[in-house]
Amino acid sequence: MKRFSIALFGILALSSCGTGPWSVSNSTDRSAMVEQIQLDLTNNDCADAITLASQIYNSSYSDNSTRMLYASAQACNAGIVLFDVLNNLTSASFTGEDTIIRAFVRLFPSTSSDSRLASSWYAQDALQAMITPGAVIAPSDEISADVNNPGSDRITDRTLDSSSYLVFTSMAVIGVTLNRYGYANGQSPAALSYGKGQSLTWTSKALVQADTTGSACALASGFLNLFDSITSVISYLSGSTSSQLQTILTDLESAVTLVGITQCTLDGYSSTECSAAAQRLRYRGACSEQAAAASYTAGIIQGINAGWL
Repeated sequence: MKRFSIALFGILALSSCGTGPWSVSNSTDRSAMVEQIQLDLTNNDCADAITLASQIYNSSYSDNSTRMLYASAQACNAGIVLFDVLNNLTSASFTGEDTIIRAFVRLFPSTSSDSRLASSWYAQDALQAMITPGAVIAPSDEISADVNNPGSDRITDRTLDSSSYLVFTSMAVIGVTLNRYGYANGQSPAALSYGKGQSLTWTSKALVQADTTGSACALASGFLNLFDSITSVISYLSGSTSSQLQTILTDLESAVTLVGITQCTLDGYSSTECSAAAQRLRYRGACSEQAAAASYTAGIIQGINAGWL
């Protein structure tokens, strides 16, 4: 599908136009900054790409093109190399939840000393702010943490390009988080065949609410955004890519939904409250807004602990 291919790979065929310093308020300078960001991405200079893209993204001149550039810069830092990820996904042997999760852990390594976790979050935030022109966002769905880049937790409000890239950024959120928290000090993910080194600790509503890092809620958000984005783009795909993404959707979505709803209802919330919490969990800050979202997240964490062996 042409649009899908453009969304994934178009940022890679790029050129340069001089060096800074530039003024964001000057349109000619902004164009030069965009070209330099594109060159940085081609050269895998993630740090410079983030520095430049942040200046436009955090200004009143931000638009969907800028948001994609900023997401791409953060994704670069998170370790997303699109061709490598696609090649690995199409050649992987998925035989259930465990092998899928292990693949994400293998593809997106991280340690406490790097900034990949935050970058995976920021990339997701930017993609969720790529709103389709004319879309009317319900107040309950708004993600307005950034006044220049307000977003929506509903994928139907966002562009197909953002959905395409969110497939990979969501995988990165999952893989990076599990690398960061799923192993004790000194444990090697590779030596454990990327299986679980230790259980995640956020297994109750109270523990999720006490998580000041926001990692538990962001991890749950990563899974739900992954399912949304695959569902949004899969009808445009064919061959091994479509087959592998469908396997991920089939093997994981129903299991994640079941454990989330089960814990949410066990904590005393109605089915309506749990459904609303699940929708809001597309936003990684949902657990600080809704106690039901924290319960739903705890259920997902329990399922990950059980399914990632």
